[in-house]
Amino acid sequence: EPVPPRRGAPTFCLDFESHEHLVTARPGTRLDGALGLLPPRNQDLIVLYEARDNKLTQMWVAPDREGLGKDRGTGEAVIAHTEIFQKFLEV
Repeated sequence: EPVPPRRGAPTFCLDFESHEHLVTARPGTRLDGALGLLPPRNQDLIVLYEARDNKLTQMWVAPDREGLGKDRGTGEAVIAHTEIFQKFLEV
């Protein structure tokens, strides 16, 4: 049975996210898109969430360049040896 973290200790969640038809502002312009938008695109991301005391406190985002989130056969053993996972461990 898992042991819950002690109060105030951080917990982490690694999430593979796919965002479809994402529209963003053109690079170098205001973030509200008033000066132009890029065409819709799909973006696969890996996000590491940190939580403390039942609240999300930080997140780190990276593109899923290896397509790990799309491959249902990818397990912990494979993910643990990827470059991006090693970078997340440095957090």
